[in-house]
Amino acid sequence: MRCLSCNSNLTDQESTRKSRDTAEYLDTCNDCLGIEFLLVEEALVQRDRVTRKLNAIQEESKEKL
Repeated sequence: MRCLSCNSNLTDQESTRKSRDTAEYLDTCNDCLGIEFLLVEEALVQRDRVTRKLNAIQEESKEKL
């Protein structure tokens, strides 16, 4: 079995890892899984920043009315 992201050979542990949500095999090595986690985490942080900015803009526009 090979990693879907980098095509490296998967260990026995990596090849049997399943998603908690879907129960599907992840077929991703530990290195790529760590990178994907960091990317998702950064995306969530950015989403929160944008949400806070939008909320601040909405509050400012309400105050002007």
